[in-house]
Amino acid sequence: GATSLAALGVSADCIQAIGCWSSDSFQIYVQKNLALLHALIFNSQSIHDSVAPFDLIQLYCIIVPLFYLYALANMLSLLLYIYMSLPPFIHWVWDLSFLPKKQ
Repeated sequence: GATSLAALGVSADCIQAIGCWSSDSFQIYVQKNLALLHALIFNSQSIHDSVAPFDLIQLYCIIVPLFYLYALANMLSLLLYIYMSLPPFIHWVWDLSFLPKKQ
């Protein structure tokens, strides 16, 4: 995450954008390691100097939410599989058809 980006010399602004942080809390992790802090201070470039960081940010901010959606879909699929593998007499626990209908 932030520490590996700092070790590569990525600027603090770019690290904040890639991590989608609304604050500078990522610096807590970077400041724990003086070598990483040194790399961040002396090797960083402005994100305005090149186009590559913007491509990386866009890619990261698209792929990460898609990964979370994929993980959520897999969890829901697993829950459905578990529910369907239960004996039928247990299904009534989640079956709400016994409730009176609104008129």
